[in-house]
Amino acid sequence: MTKKLALIAFCFCACFGLVGITYADTYASTTKENTAEQEQEINLDQYLNNGDKSLHDVIYGVSGDTASNKLLKGRPSKPNANRGYFWVTWEGEKFAAHFDNDYYTHRVVVKNSNSSKWYASAWVPKGTRATRRIFQTLTGNKAKWATK
Repeated sequence: MTKKLALIAFCFCACFGLVGITYADTYASTTKENTAEQEQEINLDQYLNNGDKSLHDVIYGVSGDTASNKLLKGRPSKPNANRGYFWVTWEGEKFAAHFDNDYYTHRVVVKNSNSSKWYASAWVPKGTRATRRIFQTLTGNKAKWATK
């Protein structure tokens, strides 16, 4: 009888111990990802509404100072997003966000006013370009970069 009770107690402790270890590991990895991730959102409407209709045909990069409404033609020559290069292209009815970063795992995320959902590229390793495309709308066009 004592052996049965000891076996039951051991199984009981082992089960709760595994649950606790799994929870602690999940919590630690989630906390680590949340504290290490950096991102910046760009509202593209401020660039589209400047009256420059040629924006839809030309590739532009968003400058590091987003408050200035300054657009750079082509991929930025200097890093503008956590040591990486973030820019947006307009391709007909779609726009795409691109992000090159040689130092961090990274991704881009885009959104328009048709949905409350953000559409993200996959996390890509350093040295790889992250790209995501979406249809543009009259307002609510946004893009952001993120690193971890």
